[in-house]
Amino acid sequence: MHQFSIKDMERLSGVKAHTLRIWEHRYGILRPLRNDGNHRFYSNEDLKILLRVVFLYEKGQRIGDIACLSQDKIQQLLDQDQQNGRSVHASIVGLIEAILDFDEEAMDKIYGRICRQFGFAGAMLEVVFPMLNQLGQLWMTDRLTPGQEHFASNFILRKILHAHKEIEKGPVQKQGLIMLFAPTDEFHEIGLLFMNYLLRLNGYKTVYLGANAHMETVKLYYQKSRPTHLFVHLTSNLQEEEPGGYLGSLVREFPESRIVAGGRVAQEIPDMPGCNILRKGIDLLQFSKHINL
Repeated sequence: MHQFSIKDMERLSGVKAHTLRIWEHRYGILRPLRNDGNHRFYSNEDLKILLRVVFLYEKGQRIGDIACLSQDKIQQLLDQDQQNGRSVHASIVGLIEAILDFDEEAMDKIYGRICRQFGFAGAMLEVVFPMLNQLGQLWMTDRLTPGQEHFASNFILRKILHAHKEIEKGPVQKQGLIMLFAPTDEFHEIGLLFMNYLLRLNGYKTVYLGANAHMETVKLYYQKSRPTHLFVHLTSNLQEEEPGGYLGSLVREFPESRIVAGGRVAQEIPDMPGCNILRKGIDLLQFSKHINL
């Protein structure tokens, strides 16, 4: 059983530790166990309960009223909201619970609903990527097992690859050639594949190098294809060179192409000459439609 500290619960739910203590003492929302040092610790089930409570609380229900509801009733309200397609938060909570339980059937049901509501691209931007951000916090605090992380990643990768197949025969309609890659030791590929999908959907030709692309490989393909744009995806700080310096080296190495960056780490880099940083979902959509030759 994974154990969460009260700070973990605060970070993952958005409920301040002080407020969480009040909810526990006054309403019995959670009943954490205590370790030898008398510090609270929480289980996966505690986290799921808290996420459900926060969902109802943010919809305007009073915490005292929520505390009177059974877990079955809370789950019923959550399911109703997902089925009616009204709440992004409900879908995120449902996906996280399904991942913690290795419940692929539940993930498929939620994924199908959000795709019908938002379309594939909207579902990814509105629900899946925010959900992955929360999972990233679980992963970084060692509260998510490698098996759960792989289960979630593989599920989403399969959905993106399926979306690619549906458009793979689409014609190239627009000028420009975009080469997409993630640098050496960057193995996260979900955001990179999604960007490739958006560009292909909008009629652009792409060269997809994938994750963990060494600079020598990038240079080789650059010499052969002379892309108009290089899109690099940065989601971790594991590279030897700091992210801003890496982007600067791309600007210097490939001055004839436009450098474009996306991903969680790229969002933290200040604006820099010669590089277009896509910080929000709307930026990804706009760039994929109009790459600015």
